[in-house]
Amino acid sequence: MPRPRFHICYLPPNVLYEIFMLYLQTPSKGMEGSKNVPMLTFSPSTTSSPVTLSLVNRRWRSIVLHYPQFWSSMFVVGPHLLHANLVKLWLVRSGNRPLDLAFNQSLGLFAPADHMHAMNYLLHTFMKYSARWRSINFNFHGPVALSHRLEHSVLFTSTNLKHLPMLKAATIFESDAWLTNPALPRMWASIVQNSPQLRTVCAGVPVLSASLSSFDCHSSLLSFSLVLRVLRDCPNLREISARLRPPVGPEEDAPPIVHRKLKVLRLHNSKPGKLVEAVISRVTLPKLTELDMTFDSGPELIRSLRYMIKRSDCRLLSINTLPFDGVETETFKLLSLEQLEYLTSLVICRAHGDSLLEWLTLRPPHKRNASAAKMNLPYLNNLEFIGLTASFGILAEMLASRPRANIVIETPWHFDEHPGSSKWARWVFEHPSLKFKNPCGCVVTNPQKAQPWYSAGVDEDTSCPQTGCRAPRCRYESKSSRRYSNAAR
Repeated sequence: MPRPRFHICYLPPNVLYEIFMLYLQTPSKGMEGSKNVPMLTFSPSTTSSPVTLSLVNRRWRSIVLHYPQFWSSMFVVGPHLLHANLVKLWLVRSGNRPLDLAFNQSLGLFAPADHMHAMNYLLHTFMKYSARWRSINFNFHGPVALSHRLEHSVLFTSTNLKHLPMLKAATIFESDAWLTNPALPRMWASIVQNSPQLRTVCAGVPVLSASLSSFDCHSSLLSFSLVLRVLRDCPNLREISARLRPPVGPEEDAPPIVHRKLKVLRLHNSKPGKLVEAVISRVTLPKLTELDMTFDSGPELIRSLRYMIKRSDCRLLSINTLPFDGVETETFKLLSLEQLEYLTSLVICRAHGDSLLEWLTLRPPHKRNASAAKMNLPYLNNLEFIGLTASFGILAEMLASRPRANIVIETPWHFDEHPGSSKWARWVFEHPSLKFKNPCGCVVTNPQKAQPWYSAGVDEDTSCPQTGCRAPRCRYESKSSRRYSNAAR
């Protein structure tokens, strides 16, 4: 029987190329749980592989082998010796295309000796193609014994790091045992010095370069003076993320800094203290639009933040996470600044009482009573409460005044009226723009029955009653099949 003309085998190669590329780039569900299983895929967000396409038929294989774009990206989990020949063949088929390489160290079910041999072979193979690196993402979070043996691997001693003309993004998650190794700063210095196009860095040690536009320090090695030094030595930085640590000894007072290009600032304390406040009180950021900080030093930090915003005259669009309980006066002063008029995203924790909801309720001007108009944060579209105590009536009024806003309430929540005695309860619980979430991030389908679990307290070993998950962050996807995938923060 002849094939119909609309069969997929009759599509031209350029159309099949677009279909295959969409197949390879589409994220796969449940990838977080698969990152400990040895495998070889196109990217960290998918389980798809061009090898699978090449095994369908002869025509598909010729198309896949003809386009080197299908082989220009690789994600290795493990690794294992079974991947050795395929990794080498994969890179040969990539032609002269820039490479996006990533791997996740996972011992799995294999012996440590085989794992070390496969790791060294993989690094040696990657180093041969370092001149075509466009982005690298190496995760060395393996066992401590293996980490000590990898300290002297080819990644730290190779001379191929002296020629990285195409590298634009470098991410290396080092083991905690490496952070005190003097070879680590030298490796990053060599990468930065020999990568003229490097713009994005994620490392465990401070990396200084005038060309960087994004820097993320995933360890707790930065003190507030080091953060200020990074801002001073990286004038083109647009985004910085860091976890601050207390100084080991007496630390010199750093001078104030004016950074005219920084747009995103994420600072968190590894231990309670006034480290974030020490940074905020010394910087002026006129281009700042997004702020994510640890507010654990009381009203002093909110006051310093208010002074910094007024001093910088910036236009903030996002704030995460702002406290309310115990610092109501300072929080209202901060939110009332004219620089926050165009705020679109806000996360508030420990909001007890109706005063905040009443303040957020929009009341447009009316010709009969123009003095009663109240338009606080009129462009706020994303609002999240981490812990909320309020009444159904005030919450319903705030929801009605912001019909297009996406509002999330994360446990614990408490309403003054019993759900059965309030006429607004059903309307609030069924509102399309309002969602209730567990601490793990699962969307609560029945908030009235889920609340007793949170009032009893939740620890790390307690599974979510909605989904039964134990993941730190997860998203509820399907009510019928109850499949879940971890969402990256």
